[in-house]
Amino acid sequence: MTTTSFNVQNEGSLTFRPPFFKGSDYSYWKVRMIIYFQSIDYDLWLSIENGPHNLSKIKNGVIIPKVRSKYANVDKKFLSMDVKAMNILYCVLSRSEFKNIILEKY
Repeated sequence: MTTTSFNVQNEGSLTFRPPFFKGSDYSYWKVRMIIYFQSIDYDLWLSIENGPHNLSKIKNGVIIPKVRSKYANVDKKFLSMDVKAMNILYCVLSRSEFKNIILEKY
């Protein structure tokens, strides 16, 4: 009798698991990630597409960053979308791909 093992961590086994990027076939992975983000929350996808939110206000005709103590609920929602998107992107990268990105950011 032959037994077949099934690893639930394999890509494609769960619809709520984002596609893992190992460093090859980027164009295929990118399309799948776009659909993945849009399926979770379209606003989440817009957060990625439009870049991170910069919370600022205009004072005397000059744009200045908002102070955290002055964040409104909508500001917190935008920041939450940015962090959720970054978390998902970091979690779907192999260690070597993660190192490529994290070294540039920090």
